[in-house]
Amino acid sequence: MGDTIQFIPKSALSYRQNLKEFVALCMGYPRLKPRKANVAAYSYKSAYWRGVVNFVKHGVSSRSRNPEFELDDSIMPFAKAYFTYKQSHHRTANPNEIKALRVLEAAMLRKYGEADITSVVGADFDLAAEIAVEHFSKGAAFQCGGQLQKLAEFLAKNGLANDAAWFNPIPRHEDTIDRVGAEGEAYRLKKIPSEEALFALAEIFSLGEGELSDRDIFTTSTIAILMAAPARASEVFYLSFDCIHTETSDDGNIQLGLRWFSGKEYGHDIEWIPEAMHEVVKIAVARLQKLSFKSRSFAMNVENGSLFLNFPDKFIPEGLLTREQVSYCLGLDVSQFEQTVKVRGRTVLKKGLDSNKGQTASNQLLTRYGIPRLHFQVSYPSLNQIVKSTLKHSEFPFIEFETVNAPQLKWSNALFCQFGNAFHSRKRTYATELWMPHIDTLNEDIEPTRKTSKRGEGMANQLSIFERHYYPSNLKIRSHQLRHLLNTLAKKADMSDTLLTKWSKRADPKQTRVYNNLSPQNMYAKVRKLKKVENTSVQSFSEYLLVTPETLQEFNANENITAHNTEFGVCTHSYVLNPCHKFGACIGCEELHCEKGNNEKLERIKAGLDREMILFDGDLRAVQEGVINSDVWLEKRKKTIDNYRGLIAILEDSTIPDGSIVKLSTTKISQLDKAMDKNNTPRLPKLNGQAKNPKDDAILMAKPPKSVNKLKSMRALKNG
Repeated sequence: MGDTIQFIPKSALSYRQNLKEFVALCMGYPRLKPRKANVAAYSYKSAYWRGVVNFVKHGVSSRSRNPEFELDDSIMPFAKAYFTYKQSHHRTANPNEIKALRVLEAAMLRKYGEADITSVVGADFDLAAEIAVEHFSKGAAFQCGGQLQKLAEFLAKNGLANDAAWFNPIPRHEDTIDRVGAEGEAYRLKKIPSEEALFALAEIFSLGEGELSDRDIFTTSTIAILMAAPARASEVFYLSFDCIHTETSDDGNIQLGLRWFSGKEYGHDIEWIPEAMHEVVKIAVARLQKLSFKSRSFAMNVENGSLFLNFPDKFIPEGLLTREQVSYCLGLDVSQFEQTVKVRGRTVLKKGLDSNKGQTASNQLLTRYGIPRLHFQVSYPSLNQIVKSTLKHSEFPFIEFETVNAPQLKWSNALFCQFGNAFHSRKRTYATELWMPHIDTLNEDIEPTRKTSKRGEGMANQLSIFERHYYPSNLKIRSHQLRHLLNTLAKKADMSDTLLTKWSKRADPKQTRVYNNLSPQNMYAKVRKLKKVENTSVQSFSEYLLVTPETLQEFNANENITAHNTEFGVCTHSYVLNPCHKFGACIGCEELHCEKGNNEKLERIKAGLDREMILFDGDLRAVQEGVINSDVWLEKRKKTIDNYRGLIAILEDSTIPDGSIVKLSTTKISQLDKAMDKNNTPRLPKLNGQAKNPKDDAILMAKPPKSVNKLKSMRALKNG
């Protein structure tokens, strides 16, 4: 047969037309900003967007520059457009969209030999997910699956491919935070810094500035700040030199905080410091202010005036400078160099440029700025222009942080502003170059070096702060461990998740539990705090219930949860966001609180039990007669009767003082539980080794909710 014409449905034509328009739209978007400064803007046509992303195949190193390693031409236009679109609307530090594009391309090439995105189907996404599971870690595979799901939703929503729904089949990696045994203990110890390393840093910090090098001051002061608040270590470098904020509380106490910028969409806020750390933080900030004073002053002079370099002695403003004068303007005083040599049997002292070290240092400095190594080559005004033009910061006077969505901070206002090579052990500091330490600068100094020598024969000769002060060389800390430590200590002290989330500057409160590294022994210690009442075998668990606000406004206003009077006790359910999930069935609700000694409500509870017993007889007869679903109602009735009996047993216990607050020890019913009940889906039974005491259905609260106490006080005031 001759050439045949392939029939293309109108839907496929619309997919390709939409794709063509989408690609054209994204080609007109502004270029994405590279993550590092001084990186030239990339070419959209190139597969290698330096400082942004490389469009190479799955499993290929991003450093490879071979055309055969690039994404297939059939998917390359869409890949560039999709990546540009997603990152332009929401820039992220780790763009995972490229992972999804790479595994999807690999799946389609394996099946079809090309990767036409308009013809993708659910089976292609399934194969891509399998590739992700095969080559990525569990956590990375789960993230890649999530990006594949977002990609499928994007294609369907924008008419670029079939609108069949596809969901991520890759399960979230197994959580090890709640594990017991050796594996769980090893996981928790890995997240928490060692006491030996913390005490060593504290001892070094206490030595005083006179005993510490500049790098020692930087490291110990930064650690001191991170030990005062559970912030991300990378965010400490956003602090301004006037970062300390103070307020006076209602009781007259001075509250100290740091003006903090937190990433991950949180923004600016005050990071409040515990009172025990006030003086430590003040000392740490003062040391860092002193350490950065010269570099901040230099940045201010560059920002404000055209002539900012040091003025050498004996120079004519418009005249040409000697080499010594040029070196001095650039921060190098060559007169400090001395050298003794033997000349015809005599010892001769050479100074300045006549010494080998002085000559070498001056040559290196002038070469760095492209100035001839001769006298009278440049004037003072032109030297200022040369230095200003060579500042490696295109956004000066603002700092170009590598982190996406970092705050705007001037060099002259940065607490951590430093000169080039400021902390280097061998290289000379450049007093006309600005440099900002980063998280790697800190991490490299609190653990044994990972850098190898230039020859690759061994580790680089770089000592950690522990080694420099003659502590064991195996001591180390990871900066993020401090965040885990403070979160764990806060949870051990019963800080609420809401307050801890705010203190840790998290936008997502669900992440808070990941930082709680309490061991099972710590959790069990709370359970062992039983209230043993004399002359009774009842052991009631101590319940520590903290009032959790529903909104940020309630949190800022320190509002309490509402308390409602009911026929049986007090209900603490807040109706701000949700209605009553029990539909008024108070017995069996975890939000019901009963007061010991209120006989009127006790009689109502007893009357309720009598009614339930009558209904129980009817449910039992229905089961015997084979009525459909009657067994479900019978089980619910038994549970309700147990709740009544447990509550009555505690409220009638003469050993418990009147006024005590009692609540039901019931499990909160979720929407899943309700759906399972509706569909008669059986649940797994709870494994209990002993028969249950009816009184265990109610517990005596050691710390009732604030709203209940407030309601009791209002009632007493009204009755009095």
